[in-house]
Amino acid sequence: MGRFFRWLWSLARLFPSVAPGIRFGGGASVLLSFLFFVFVVVAVVLVALGFDLGQVDDWLDRNAGIFDAIGTILFKALLVFILAICALVVGAVVHGWFAKKKPGRSDKDQPGGCMFIAALVIGYVCVVGIFSL
Repeated sequence: MGRFFRWLWSLARLFPSVAPGIRFGGGASVLLSFLFFVFVVVAVVLVALGFDLGQVDDWLDRNAGIFDAIGTILFKALLVFILAICALVVGAVVHGWFAKKKPGRSDKDQPGGCMFIAALVIGYVCVVGIFSL
């Protein structure tokens, strides 16, 4: 299966798509061609298995709310995981500020101020993403 997707990717690199706003031969045009080829293969397999693409489209439309809810839950779970990592980084920096220095341990072993600020910014974006509608 991996070889097949690698072959599709090579095919997409050979025939990059031309679309408005996308540079010809760039990564986005190759990705667009790759997705086109993947969906063509899926459509051919569905037709070969006896499905009507109109009925498949209707089924996807009927279940769009469920797919949207599942995608939202998975995305927010990813944001919670990233927020937990940011909280650990911020906690490690704050702990490093107030903890006693152990002999033989340098400050190079601890996250620095830039990482602290980056973790705060990324954590803020995650909180906004988690609690947005």
